[in-house]
Amino acid sequence: MTFPAAGAACDSTGPAPCRASRAPSSAIAGVPLPRGLSNAAVAALVAFLALLPRLEGTFSPGKYLWAEDGTIFIRQADRLGFSSLFEPYAGYLHLYPRLAALLASPFGLRIQAGILFAGWCLAFFAMAHLVFRRARDCGLAPQWGALLLALIVLQPSYGEVFFNITNAQFMLAVALMLCFLPGMPAPRPTPLRLLALGVACLTGPFSLFLAAALLVRCCVERTLPADWRLLVPVAAGAVVQALCLAFSDRVGTAGIASDPLAWMHALALMLALGASTPLAVLAATLFWLLLLSLLLAPAGRFGAAVPHRRVALFCLLLAFINVLAALYSARSHPLAVVPSGGGNRYTWVPYALIFFAALAASAGHAARRSLLATGLALLCAGAFQPVRMTDLRFASHANLANYTSVSIPLNPVWPAYPGWHIDWVAGQDRLSSLRSLRIDPDAVDVAGMTLVREGEGLRFVASENDPAIVPRARIACGAARDIAVDIELSRAGEGWTQLFWSASGDFSEARSLRRFHPAGPVRVRHAFPNPSARPEGIVLRFDPLEGPGEGRITDFRVYCLP
Repeated sequence: MTFPAAGAACDSTGPAPCRASRAPSSAIAGVPLPRGLSNAAVAALVAFLALLPRLEGTFSPGKYLWAEDGTIFIRQADRLGFSSLFEPYAGYLHLYPRLAALLASPFGLRIQAGILFAGWCLAFFAMAHLVFRRARDCGLAPQWGALLLALIVLQPSYGEVFFNITNAQFMLAVALMLCFLPGMPAPRPTPLRLLALGVACLTGPFSLFLAAALLVRCCVERTLPADWRLLVPVAAGAVVQALCLAFSDRVGTAGIASDPLAWMHALALMLALGASTPLAVLAATLFWLLLLSLLLAPAGRFGAAVPHRRVALFCLLLAFINVLAALYSARSHPLAVVPSGGGNRYTWVPYALIFFAALAASAGHAARRSLLATGLALLCAGAFQPVRMTDLRFASHANLANYTSVSIPLNPVWPAYPGWHIDWVAGQDRLSSLRSLRIDPDAVDVAGMTLVREGEGLRFVASENDPAIVPRARIACGAARDIAVDIELSRAGEGWTQLFWSASGDFSEARSLRRFHPAGPVRVRHAFPNPSARPEGIVLRFDPLEGPGEGRITDFRVYCLP
């Protein structure tokens, strides 16, 4: 979703915020740029480099599938088809992730994960392009636009907004709101741009927030934005989302926290920009004081120029509306959406807009711009977090889904069953056609428990934490891509199970899968990459619970997945 400037006229009085006609600089921070390198290419390069520190561990698209990616978008696209596009969720339409999931639905799960990841990337780089382009339109040199973009990408965040289609809406929200900054060159309303704008406006609640801010702006300025045709998708999206919200259970006054101090505390923490230490709180306070001085002082030597002031105030208005909406979404306990020492999906859009407002207001004030950027950089560095996702071996589970029905776990992993997941129903159960091994109940070693043979199964009584069952026979699957374990288990209480595998016999958390299961009879199915093609194979360890307790294993089988 990119909206390049169409050469609309700028305010010619005072320092103009838009400089669309100026030739782009040929260097960033003194580094020459290739001749003809576009704003979009520069933005993509900077955004990609700023994104790299977020990666941790091995990379695969399936590793980053998140929450609603499976139960809502993938499964409903598969079951409902085209009608899934108009299925509200959490009070709104989410057209963009629905479209991505619908496009991916004809393919296998591994390919679907890649398509959804590509959909997130498209939204992310659209946001990056709009940030960099609008920074240029505000009169910021390319190196400052690049720094602003890097700061927004590196803002305090625990990572849930990255790499998954569920939270691509927050990337689109930033891009959407930057399209309507005052004094900026209006995008040319081509059919493709209007279509992209319409998709963004029907993705999440953000067209409502933008419509509210535009209404305030029109009342203050007593004029419409440059091209009224661009307002049609925003107004239509706001009306549709308002109707969806009105018929959902997300509105109402029931359960609103009555303690004003709780609301004030939550608001203060949201505006602290991820600060959690005394030094960081001081940096955030000085940042706000410096920004307010630019906005409140008379235009000129001490205050922001009028056009830049208008841009900054509009961004801050949008940020404040987003913060209020986030707090209202947790109205019974406002602190529930406030991050501790970082950021989350509720802070992504406000922080991006606040960062943009700060550098826009400081255009023409080199010393203050440097101080603001330094403060933001310190806050970002102090609260930086890579994207920490549990590797649930999605690709191996997707391979298992080719042969049998399986509940595939997704991040975040919670103590609930089935938790976030994808229920995949195979057209035909073909497990019996695969090479398999049944674990003999008489050929296992145990730790922290006692075993009693009962017919074809085992009854276990655990007296210690982390009781373990280790089959003596190694599992050799040769050149098979993956290995699947299928265990019929019954326990007196709910809790976690954990499966370990190792080619050497040394077990570690890095090569394990852990899942929460209810009490009573359950089927524990795990799949993981085959770590060894050597004839001696691998060793397994299964922890049927994590503390004292008892239960029964009826069947324990291993399958080699080609």
